[in-house]
Amino acid sequence: MEKRATSKDVARLAGVSQATVSYVLNNKKGQTISQETRERVLRAARLLDYMPTHVARALQASRTNCIAVSVNKNVMLPRYGQVLEGARSVLDREGYRLLLCTDALSPSGYPDYLNRCILHRADGILYVGADGQEPLPSALEYILEHDIPFVAYDSCQSDPRLSSVNLDYYSGTKNAVSCFLSLGGKHLAYLRPCGEIDTPQELQREAGVRDAVADCPGATLEIFDDFFPGDARLDENFSFNFLQELGSSARNFFSSVVSRTAAGTRFVCSWGAWAQPLCSFLPPYDGFAPSVLSLAQSGSFPYGNQDPRILSCDLLNYTAGESCAKLLIRQLYTNGGAEKQLLCPRVFRPGVSSPF
Repeated sequence: MEKRATSKDVARLAGVSQATVSYVLNNKKGQTISQETRERVLRAARLLDYMPTHVARALQASRTNCIAVSVNKNVMLPRYGQVLEGARSVLDREGYRLLLCTDALSPSGYPDYLNRCILHRADGILYVGADGQEPLPSALEYILEHDIPFVAYDSCQSDPRLSSVNLDYYSGTKNAVSCFLSLGGKHLAYLRPCGEIDTPQELQREAGVRDAVADCPGATLEIFDDFFPGDARLDENFSFNFLQELGSSARNFFSSVVSRTAAGTRFVCSWGAWAQPLCSFLPPYDGFAPSVLSLAQSGSFPYGNQDPRILSCDLLNYTAGESCAKLLIRQLYTNGGAEKQLLCPRVFRPGVSSPF
């Protein structure tokens, strides 16, 4: 029969004393133990499957090794698939799996993703808010009251009690537009969705565009917001016929915008999916400067944008997923407080994988 690991084995693997192992596994107060040492001990205990005492059993027995994930967008959209893959890559290494849930209310009156934790089927929650959408106040109240490990992506940015990973849409946009202006003509047309889609992200992006133009001597700006993008309905209707309908209406909009702007105008697209079809109405690449700036990633992941007419931004989706998972791991094993991370999108050169 295989010999069980002892606290001495854990101490040897972690490079600490047996007393330190006991302090960490008992979560003993009043001991000065660094975060790095604590994580080393917990990792060693997991690697050795250390279960000889009630302390170690308590550490693992209550764990389901699942994280409940709520994504308030269609996961067929590349951006959200990349976030999930980034999170999975980190959680896998720690022995955790993603449990995809919904935000529909369960019989308990709480959303499905929270109900999984209440029923001890998940150990924590990754909430992908999408477009700034917040969890239900009643769900947040329960999460905070019961200290459920929780991290939000693209949501809960202003709540100091909750861990979150968000994008700095304003700074990322301002930097990208400033870079775009430095490469060529100064007259820009900004294409954004109509006012009905007035999310925090859209407001921050528009502010970034306006401020970058204002800071550039001689630069001018036109804004086109008269297109209601069917992309917003992708969550409800991801069908071939719908995509054909969307493509047709988008092409009509892009054709109209190009016909209403002066020769030499360069274009900024709020949504990445718009960049390539817009280019079909523009002159061929003249070898001088990109004609279109996409404020989101263009082209197929992981190859990126290959059209020299398009300058695109990397929204750091995969990195954001990794960051969310790391914050969850810290909560799961150290009872750490709320942490905030703000990632700034980067601008990529056409056809290459390195940022400006």
